[in-house]
Amino acid sequence: MKHGRRHSSLKEKTYRDRFHQGAEGYARPYDALDVREGTGTPEPREEPTTPLAQALPKKARRQLKRLGLDAEEGP
Repeated sequence: MKHGRRHSSLKEKTYRDRFHQGAEGYARPYDALDVREGTGTPEPREEPTTPLAQALPKKARRQLKRLGLDAEEGP
């Protein structure tokens, strides 16, 4: 009579397969992270071309209206 597990779990099989494929984080370590300092000010963001009222779903517009805010006017 056998006791214990007879089969490998899917997680174990996946780990074993990725290790044999030489995947990063399994058979070899991850590459080092680039943690250099920024090179200056970030580029300015573009203003959205779609009005807020059209971008929001109807449910969100109704919630804003109940709170006394008008999505048509903006912030």
